[in-house]
Amino acid sequence: GKGPVSVEQTVRALGSILEHHVLAAPGQLFWRTGVVQPAEAVKSPDHGTAYAIAGKNQAVCLLGAGDALNNWDTASPLVMHREGNWWIAQVDLSGNNFPVAYKYALYDTKEKTFIRYENGNNRLLYTDPGKKKRTIIHDGFVYMENSTWKGAGVAIPVFSLRSKNSFGVGEFTDIKLLVDWVKESGMKMIQLLPINDTMATFTWMDSYPYAAISAFALHPLYINLTKVAGKTYAGQLASLKRKQKELNELPAIDYEEVIRYKTSVLKELYAVMGEACFAT
Repeated sequence: GKGPVSVEQTVRALGSILEHHVLAAPGQLFWRTGVVQPAEAVKSPDHGTAYAIAGKNQAVCLLGAGDALNNWDTASPLVMHREGNWWIAQVDLSGNNFPVAYKYALYDTKEKTFIRYENGNNRLLYTDPGKKKRTIIHDGFVYMENSTWKGAGVAIPVFSLRSKNSFGVGEFTDIKLLVDWVKESGMKMIQLLPINDTMATFTWMDSYPYAAISAFALHPLYINLTKVAGKTYAGQLASLKRKQKELNELPAIDYEEVIRYKTSVLKELYAVMGEACFAT
């Protein structure tokens, strides 16, 4: 085919399932592609306004090989029409050679101009129309890049979020501080490295965040002891203040020492408050 090929990774779906139906009728092919999510817009988190994928004065159109599909002529594409959540076109391909290469695109219905092809390779239709057959091609997806919103962000492991309130390592409670900083700096996204439990050897080798032993359990390393103890059991932590300061001042995290202390304290807290916690 003559349609362009893109390697862009961003895909926007305007539809759902791929299915083919063959019905009795003379040599006709119906193209059907549509939307599953509400119509034609994606909201910008910045302004709350709608950015169209197939927006005002725009329609999905069809181009391809052969006279019936106008031989990839962007000056005269086959403009599809909207029926509910679907874009529909009817074409007689009885004179075409198969397989037929085709592609969806966007068309400006006001200016009567071609806008651009969908992303990805040309599509191929392997069926044939036959003399007494109607084929419905239900592609479901139009691959359009949505480049209407961009934002900077930060990717960071939780253990790097160490604050003065931490116990030698960044903790779940420090994520709020990160959120505040990201908001103040004008960034829009946060990506955290995995926070699943990795305790298999109880050594520094467990510090690798991608070596999870559970898809569900969170790592106790990130528990904030003060939040667990609360005001009622705060006295249990009084003797740890010096050790907390010592671990927080280290240039690098002492994983084995931190997990040893935290595990020990959590067991002590469970002994005095575990029954009451589970009772609630």
